[in-house]
Amino acid sequence: MTSNKSAVTGGLSERSVLSATIINKTADTIHCFVEYQTVSGTDNEVIEFDIDGNGDEEKCEEKVHATSTNTHDSSSSNVYPKVIYSIRATKSDGSKLKIMAPFDNVPHGNAHNWKFIVDNDKIHSEKN
Repeated sequence: MTSNKSAVTGGLSERSVLSATIINKTADTIHCFVEYQTVSGTDNEVIEFDIDGNGDEEKCEEKVHATSTNTHDSSSSNVYPKVIYSIRATKSDGSKLKIMAPFDNVPHGNAHNWKFIVDNDKIHSEKN
């Protein structure tokens, strides 16, 4: 059993995906939803897009979350990465596929431009 932490319940995972490429290996166009989460849970974000079939791909860029603290003596700002938490794909026949963090094969640390493959029956994480 791994000791990854959820992006929502106590810090970034030890195996966080910050940016990704989603490759559609099905024959049809799919509609994707990619959920990014923050440590605080206050600035989560979902992006959506279509990917044509037969190997077309879409890049999901790294996103950040800025926080600021103000006291009567000072103010400070911090920037934290958002973590890709889930990927959902809706196929042309209406069936849905989903994958959630922690993702298989992701090494410890932050992964950039991680590959996710959408096949006919699943979405899977693939080593670069």
